[in-house]
Amino acid sequence: DKSKYNLVFVQYFKNKNSFICDKDKIWGNWVQSSFLMEILEDLSLNKISCNLEDIPKKVDILIIGFTNVTVEKLDQIIKSNNPKIVFFLSDSHGTKSKYHNILKKAKLVYREHNWNSYPCEKNIKLLPLGYHCWDKNYINYENQIKPINKKYIWCFMGSNKGERKNNLNIFKSKLKPYFHEKTKIGENSEIYNQSIFALCLRGNNSIDCFRQYTSSKNGCIPIIICNLHDYEQSYGKYTEPPPFLRADTAMQAIEIINNLLSNYEKINELHKKQNIWWSNIKNEIKENVNNALK
Repeated sequence: DKSKYNLVFVQYFKNKNSFICDKDKIWGNWVQSSFLMEILEDLSLNKISCNLEDIPKKVDILIIGFTNVTVEKLDQIIKSNNPKIVFFLSDSHGTKSKYHNILKKAKLVYREHNWNSYPCEKNIKLLPLGYHCWDKNYINYENQIKPINKKYIWCFMGSNKGERKNNLNIFKSKLKPYFHEKTKIGENSEIYNQSIFALCLRGNNSIDCFRQYTSSKNGCIPIIICNLHDYEQSYGKYTEPPPFLRADTAMQAIEIINNLLSNYEKINELHKKQNIWWSNIKNEIKENVNNALK
C-alpha cells in the first residue's frame, strides 16, 4: 500500500518474523517488538519483516540491531535506502562508536542505552528499553492491587550472580516477604503487580535493563542500586528523567523502602509518577517520529 509508511524490521534470526514473540528463546525475534509497536501503533504502516539482504528500496522507518549488521552495511543502507527514522537496538556495552558515526547521517535515530563515549545528539535520542515481548500484557495502574494488599514487599527477577549475590542476600535477610524465583513465560507481570518494589540490579554490563521498565509498567516501583554517576549516565539524557528510586547501597535502599512502607500515600504518588512518565515519553517519541516522517 503506497499510502502507508514502510516499517522495515530486520530479522534477528534468519527467516524468523520480527513481529512475532519467540517464546522459546530468552533473546531473539525481537524482544522489544511489542513495545515498539505500541509506540508506533497510530501510524499507517506496511509492516515488513525481512532478512538483511532483502531490505526493500523504500524504507521510512528502519528497526535494526548492531548484531545483525556490519558498520559498512549500515552505511550502505543509510545512503541507498535513506530511512527517515532508525531504531537501533541492543548496544548494551558502549563499544560501537563506529555505528554511532554512521547513524549521525540519518534524520532521526532512537537508540537504546546512553554512553558517554558517544553521547546522544540533536538527531540521536534515547529509547527506553521498554518491556520484553513476554510481558506485553502489562497491568495498568488503574487496575493494580493497592500497596497495602500486595503479597510481596519486593521482588527480583534474574539470576543470583556476580555483585548481585551480596545485595540479594542483604535484602533477603532484612525485608520479607519477597519473591526471587525462576518465572515462567508471562508470569513477570503478575509478580510485579503483586510487589510494591522491584529491586533492579546491574544487567550484564549497564545499569539500564528491562527490569525497571517492565516493573514500572506493572504497578511496581523500581529501586536501583548504583552510584550517582552510573545513574545519570543511563537516565540523564531523557528530556524527562524516569522517576525511579536510587540508592548507593543495599542498606540505603532498604532504609528508603522502610520509610515509604509507613506512607502508602507516598507510594501511590510514586506509582502515578511512573505512569505519567511513560505517557510523556511515549507521546514525545510519537511526536518526533511524526515530524520526521513529514
